[in-house]
Parts: sequence; structure tokens; C-alpha cells
Amino acid sequence: MNSEKRIEAQKLHEKLLIIIIRLLFSDLLKLIMTLLLTSYICTNYNFNNILWKQIFDGLVMVIIVILLQFLLTIFMKRMKIAWLENLEREIIVNNLTEDQIVSKLKLGYFNASNIDNYF
Repeated sequence: MNSEKRIEAQKLHEKLLIIIIRLLFSDLLKLIMTLLLTSYICTNYNFNNILWKQIFDGLVMVIIVILLQFLLTIFMKRMKIAWLENLEREIIVNNLTEDQIVSKLKLGYFNASNIDNYF
């Protein structure tokens, strides 16, 4: 009975850890942190024109990186969909066996999924 509670507590801790990690690396959090840091800097520092230009340039670069990440994610998802459509066509035309389908999925789709998950 006690070991079951420990196992349930461990699963709950793992789920909580996954949620925290996803939150830490989410794009929304990056945008919020950027805005918070920018507002903090604007209210607490004495600026000259060069420092304002550096802050603006840094903010523009962060926004560009986030937008490029969104575009790359969309591109990777479209590539995976196109790959699955081609696999479906190949299954129907060539009448592939289950082992052939699994091997093609391992070599193609899951590699693309790992790359997509990285971004």
C-alpha cells in the first residue's frame, strides 16, 4: 500500500516536472520575460540615446528570433505532413507490409519528429 502511494507520488512529480520544463521553454514565457525586462530597464535606468538604440536593437533581435522559430516550426510540421502523405500513397500503390511501413516510419517520420521537437 505504501509503495503504491510512493509510485503515485513519483508519477505526480514527473508530470509536474514536465509541466514546469514546458513552461520554462515556451515561447509565451520568452515574450513575457522580454517585455518585463524591457519595462524594468525603462523605469529604473538613466538613458542616453546610444543606450536606447541598443535596447531597441536587442528587442528587435529577440522578436525576429521568436518569429523565425515560429516559421521553422510551421515549416517542419508541413514537411512531416507531406512525408506522411507520400507514405500513404506509397502504401496504397506498392501494397507495403507492416514491417516495411514500420521501418519507413522509423527512418523518416520519427527522425523528422525529433528535429521538430528540438525546435
